[in-house]
Amino acid sequence: MKRDRKTELYIQKIEYKTNLTQFFSVKFFSIFLVIHSFCIPYFNCKPLDLRNSCDPFGESFKTTFALKMALGDSSGICGISRGVSVDLKIISQVPEDGLVSVSRASVLEFTFGESMNPTTLVAQEVSGICSGSIQVSSDDFLSCVGGSLDTSANPKVVFTPARILSGGVRYKLRVTQNALNLRNESMASVYTSPVGFTTGGSWVYVSNYTNGQIWGFTLDPSNGTLASNGLPVTSNLGTVSLAAHPSGKFLYAANETAGTITFYSIDAGTGRLTSIGSIPSAGARTLFVEPSGKFAFATGSTGNVIFQYKIDQTSGALSFNVVSTYVLSGTPIAMTLDPTGTFAFVSAFTTGTITFFGIDSAGFLNARSNTPSTSGTAFLKTDPSGRFLYSVNSSASVVDIFQIDYTLGLLTYIGNFTTGTTPSNMDFDPAGVYAYISNNASVTNHVSIARLDPITGSLTATGASLMASMSTRNVIVDPSGKYAFTTESSGSTVYMFVVDPTTGAMLPNIPSFIGAGTGNPGPYAILIF
Repeated sequence: MKRDRKTELYIQKIEYKTNLTQFFSVKFFSIFLVIHSFCIPYFNCKPLDLRNSCDPFGESFKTTFALKMALGDSSGICGISRGVSVDLKIISQVPEDGLVSVSRASVLEFTFGESMNPTTLVAQEVSGICSGSIQVSSDDFLSCVGGSLDTSANPKVVFTPARILSGGVRYKLRVTQNALNLRNESMASVYTSPVGFTTGGSWVYVSNYTNGQIWGFTLDPSNGTLASNGLPVTSNLGTVSLAAHPSGKFLYAANETAGTITFYSIDAGTGRLTSIGSIPSAGARTLFVEPSGKFAFATGSTGNVIFQYKIDQTSGALSFNVVSTYVLSGTPIAMTLDPTGTFAFVSAFTTGTITFFGIDSAGFLNARSNTPSTSGTAFLKTDPSGRFLYSVNSSASVVDIFQIDYTLGLLTYIGNFTTGTTPSNMDFDPAGVYAYISNNASVTNHVSIARLDPITGSLTATGASLMASMSTRNVIVDPSGKYAFTTESSGSTVYMFVVDPTTGAMLPNIPSFIGAGTGNPGPYAILIF
């Protein structure tokens, strides 16, 4: 049949559009592949979400995608062209939403209404920015808890936190739409537990210098009071410093008089301690476990050294690192780590020098600089941001303030703050708004309270100094910032306070004190964990 001119033009127009569409479809897809392939190795543009077979930036996804294109398979891959099932839901969670006083050692469970694609169930291993399809958070998902995931009982999923949960904290659970069923369908919306669950109180440990006991308490998050969690354990004499392993499984005590570091297992349900061993540490004064839990450090005042230890992750036992000591030019007493645990600062009491160290991946200290200061430093601490270092000088009754340059490894002196007589320790509220300095020999000012300038690092007295008791040795603020505690080294008492959120003032709690053994010195180091 002969076509007229009008029909012929119309058919040519359709063919042209079809060819043009095919051309641009191929071109567009080719361009996408080029950009995608170029982007990954050169710009490392991986998203923060899943890194598995359903991650469009993952190797598994790219391989599957390439094979499908080569075979002409146009079916979807996970998130691309995946479906949504209105019937796919979370039918239960453990702990139940709204539950309080939950064990800090709890594992967390989700149960779906049907079997899931296990490759899409992913949790982050390290705490930090939220990622993965299964998430647990204590700050409304600004950050998430690291841990491991067990999908062997699918559709039940079990999340085990990498470390014990914080005490007196509300946690929420979340499942994102990247969790898919066996038909690669997602839930209709993200699941977030409406209320969350709240853990039981933090554990508080107090050492008694004279009799070598360590007392354990549970902090009631509703009112800030302490309750004994059992009889004290006997450490060695002269326990001056306590440190906890980040897993929550072990506690370490530096014993100055005995010249040892003793270590204990922590009962995950009660916080009670069981002795598991000790290691020599002559003149041990200050003890720290760095955040990864692999290494520990202690100042040794007897030989002017810093002891460096490795930690067995199964037993919690300490052993000397290959390079076990670092010798200083003066008596090291005070030590602290920056918030990341990447750097350490150690002061020599007799010379006043503060040494700035880097901590390498093998747990060795590498000196970066020495900063002259006034002799008599009894305590070091960084503010919560890690920008400033505070040196509590018991001889001069001041706190010297330094700005930290991590790039160059230098400290810059920026001023000081006058305290009461013979300051011995300091702490900050978690928000970094207020500083609290204990004054061991002051008659009228047992705890100095100051406001921290977050820009300059300077401290300004609030006028709310505290009368607690003579010989106030240590002061500490709990992780919620609501409560504070002091130890009275000349007696047998731990004092309990409520922190005024507006002024930072420490107000006596009811009851206001609890015993922790007798002696002079008596209650000494205090740790909240």
